[in-house]
Amino acid sequence: MRFRSSILFALLLCCSTLCGQSPLATDITLTGKVWMANGEPAVGATILCDDYSPEPVRVLTDENGDFLLRVEGHWDTQISAASNDLRQQAALRISSADLRSVQNEPIRIQLRDARPIQLEIRKNGEPVAAARIGIQNRPLSLTKTDSDGNATAWVPADEKVDRIWVFHPQEGVAAWEPGQSDHQLQDGVPLQLSMHSANPHLIRMRDQFRDPVEGVTGMLPKT
Repeated sequence: MRFRSSILFALLLCCSTLCGQSPLATDITLTGKVWMANGEPAVGATILCDDYSPEPVRVLTDENGDFLLRVEGHWDTQISAASNDLRQQAALRISSADLRSVQNEPIRIQLRDARPIQLEIRKNGEPVAAARIGIQNRPLSLTKTDSDGNATAWVPADEKVDRIWVFHPQEGVAAWEPGQSDHQLQDGVPLQLSMHSANPHLIRMRDQFRDPVEGVTGMLPKT
């Protein structure tokens, strides 16, 4: 009987511990304010929060430049901010350990002038329209090429670009990394990239809780 009581006590203790930890599983509310480079409130600025959730949280600042985000507190969180024309940007990363202390006071974000990266996307010498272009760790820089295969992406002026990728469901893929290409980023000079055909691959994906996610068809360059 004493053994059963010990087991019951252990189970109750475990349950009470888990219940005591339940607030950690709830969303964390973050508030903040965004300023333009000239010190004025950034009205209508885009705030994108990437905390490894299936869908990043995206909100707009109000008429005072204020915003409110609800994020999960399990992971490091990157907050990207940009003016409505993308020509001023900023980004900050908050560790999971700091999230709860940060929620007690507003986050202050100062936008900085961004620089344009001009791109010309071709395949076999012909322009590729509607190709998606992304820059690593810059989710607000996503853009598409126009009918002439040209596009402009904006990134903070004082931050380096680690990788650029290009994707088109029919035309294939292309990528650029510093030091691994004959093409270098130069102000005022378009970066020319050539797309290569790719084969579809079934990718097995899991979310942050290791639960299965439906298969996604991706594209990888031929080698």
